[in-house]
Amino acid sequence: MANTYIQTYGCSANQNNSEIMAGILNQSGHELTDLDNAEVIILNTCAVKKKTESKIKRKIQDLKNQFPNKKIIVTGCLAQTDAKAIQKINPDAVIFGTDHITEIASHVQSNLVQINLSKKREEKILTPKISSNKLIAIAQISEARFVKLN
Repeated sequence: MANTYIQTYGCSANQNNSEIMAGILNQSGHELTDLDNAEVIILNTCAVKKKTESKIKRKIQDLKNQFPNKKIIVTGCLAQTDAKAIQKINPDAVIFGTDHITEIASHVQSNLVQINLSKKREEKILTPKISSNKLIAIAQISEARFVKLN
């Protein structure tokens, strides 16, 4: 099982998805750890503000340079809306969209470089979760659907 680090950008929905990924990974026997001790780095991204998008893209480049032997997984809204840019920055990154959060354990375990942006309805209500704040729980009641306009 892999030591895994999750970094979250964006809204409470992203925070909730990161908590779900942490719970699934923990239940699957993966260890959540800090960036330096991680074998796998997961970036749960945001695409609401251009400034945040630029910051995340720089982070992907920095992580690729700083940790060339670590597996990098990019998920979230930016992965859903701009996978081609992420792939250009890091061709070895695993990229999957917001509809595949519950598949995180298989993405961590797989040795394949893959991009999965297909649309599907994910049931997240009963998934295991590790909350980052023990006093406040996030209950996601809806999910946005992104459409890339040209």
